[in-house]
Amino acid sequence: MKNDIIDIFYNSIIPEASNGSIDCFMYYHICFNSLIEGKLIEGSSPSYIDVPLLEIRNKNEFNDLLVDYVQLALDFYDDHYFFDEVLSGEYRTNKNKLCKEKVLMTLLWSNATIEDFQEPCRFLRRQKAYLENNFLTEEKNIGFSKVLGGEIFTNVSKTRKLSWESPYAFHSSIVNESEVHDLPTIRFGVEDNVVFIYCIHQEKNNRKSKKINRNLYKVNENFNSLEGEGKLKDVTPSFLVALTLFILHFQNLGYTNFKIVQYLPERWIDKKIVIHKKDIKSGHKASTYNENMETLIRVQENLVQKFCTTLLRLQYHYGNSVIIKSFPFEIDSYLSFTSNDLSCSNNVLFQELSTLCTSRKSINL
Repeated sequence: MKNDIIDIFYNSIIPEASNGSIDCFMYYHICFNSLIEGKLIEGSSPSYIDVPLLEIRNKNEFNDLLVDYVQLALDFYDDHYFFDEVLSGEYRTNKNKLCKEKVLMTLLWSNATIEDFQEPCRFLRRQKAYLENNFLTEEKNIGFSKVLGGEIFTNVSKTRKLSWESPYAFHSSIVNESEVHDLPTIRFGVEDNVVFIYCIHQEKNNRKSKKINRNLYKVNENFNSLEGEGKLKDVTPSFLVALTLFILHFQNLGYTNFKIVQYLPERWIDKKIVIHKKDIKSGHKASTYNENMETLIRVQENLVQKFCTTLLRLQYHYGNSVIIKSFPFEIDSYLSFTSNDLSCSNNVLFQELSTLCTSRKSINL
C-alpha cells in the first residue's frame, strides 16, 4: 500500500499537476510545481496563472505523513464519495493510475493555503488531525427561542462531497409548528486547540420560513450604525446567527481559538482556467474575459470582506469576548480570532442564544 501511494504521487500527480490538470476520470485543475529536496520539477502550466510551489524539504517525513493521511482518508470516505468508474478500476492504466488514492491525494491540494505549499508536512499533520478528531453529533434540540419563534436544532455531519473544503459540516435550523428554516452550513476541521473554518455557505435546497427569516433580522436591534461602522449593518442575519451557534457549540467543548481560511490558491486557479476556456470559446472577446475576471476578483474580495464584517459585528455585540487576533495577510492568510465566555450581549437574540447554549454544555460526541 505505502509503495503504491508514493508511486502514484511522484509518478502521476506531480508531473500532471506541473502541467495544469490531474486525470481522476474527470480532470481537476490542480496546478503546482515542486521543489523536492532541492530538485525543481516544472511543467508547461498555463502562463496566465501564478503557480504555487510545493516545497518538500524532508522527503521521508513527507512520504510517511502522506501515506498516513491517505490511509485515514480511505477509512473516513466510503465508496459513495467516488465515481463508479474510479471504483471499478476499469479506467486505471499504468500512466494515469486512476484509483481512490489518486483522487484523495489530488483533492487534498485544493484545500492547501499558500503557507501549506511552503510547509507541506505541517499541512499533512493538520489534515490528519481533521480526520482523527471525531466531531460527529446527532441532531440536538438546543431549546426554544422566543425571539426566533421556534426550536433550535444543531448537528455535525460528514461533508457530503469529497471536493468540499473540509471533512465536517455544522448544521443549524429553526423549527416552529409547521415550518423549518435552515441556517447556513459551516464547513470546518479541528487541529489541536484550533478550529479552522473554511466556508459559511447557504445550501441550494435549504428549507425557508418567511416568518422565521423576518425574526432573524432582530440581530439588528440595539445596533447603532453610528456607534459601530456603517458597513457593519450590511451583514446577513442568518450568517451571524449560524456563526454564533457554531462558536457557542465549540465553546462548550472547550475551544476558544478559531481561524477562518480566506484563500485557497488551487480553487482560485480553477476559476481562472474556467474563465480562460470560456474566453477561447467566445473567440477571445477581450470585454468578456475582462468582465469575467473582474467579477471573479470582486466575488473573492466580497467573500473576504463578508467574513471580516460578520466577525466585527459579533465583536460589536459581545465586546471583548470576541477578539480578532489578525486579519488576512497581516501575519498569515488566516482571519484569526478568539472567543471567550459569550455569556453577555447587548442584543436580546444573541443573549438568548448564549443562554440556551450554555445551559446545554454536555455534548455527546
